[in-house]
Amino acid sequence: SWQNRWDGYVQNWLPATGSEDYVSASDMNAEFDKNGVKGKYGVLRTAKEQQAEPYPSNIITHCRYSATPLSTLKKGADVTKVWDKSQAQAKRHPCEILSKHAKKGG
Repeated sequence: SWQNRWDGYVQNWLPATGSEDYVSASDMNAEFDKNGVKGKYGVLRTAKEQQAEPYPSNIITHCRYSATPLSTLKKGADVTKVWDKSQAQAKRHPCEILSKHAKKGG
């Protein structure tokens, strides 16, 4: 019967390899949204900091910014974006945080 198959599945189920390191992105974001108070995961880590202390494997950093059209960039040019709250609704893009600086006056 269906119930017997389900009971067998439940009895033999094993979590996926690596799942012990899983962190919900919602939980992680909540830690970063504590009005500047360091949560469990501290502050956003730069790419270099993540080499020593990586995020869990299921976490990908996305940044919200209005992208510069590639056609307007010189070949090989670096693009630097400074985030501010006015971009909170901008489209999300995969990104690496290369550096971070304290905001002047706070």
